[in-house]
Amino acid sequence: MEISVNDNSDPCSISISGEIDLDKSAEVRLAIMNNLNAGKSIDLNLSNVSYIDSSGISCLIEGTQQAAKNNLSFIIDKPSDEVLKVIELAFLDKILKIRK
Repeated sequence: MEISVNDNSDPCSISISGEIDLDKSAEVRLAIMNNLNAGKSIDLNLSNVSYIDSSGISCLIEGTQQAAKNNLSFIIDKPSDEVLKVIELAFLDKILKIRK
C-alpha cells in the first residue's frame, strides 16, 4: 500500500493505492486524522485501492465522524469498484460522502 498526501491545498488530497487491510489501516487512519485535526478538509482518492477490509472501512467512518465534529469536509473520491462494493454492501453509501 502507498499513501500520497498533498496537504498544501485545501482540501487536503490523500491518495491511496494497493490494499487497505488490518496491517495497513493504522497508517491510513493516521494520515486522515492528522489532517482533520489540523483543520483541513480531505478529498480521499481511493481509485487505486484493490482491496479494503473492515478495518479500512472503520477509517472511513472515523474520518467522516471527525470531519463532522470539526465542521470539515471528508469526501471519498473516485472509489474503485472493489471499495464501492464493500461500502454499498454495508449500506454506508447513505452515510459516507462519495464522489464517483
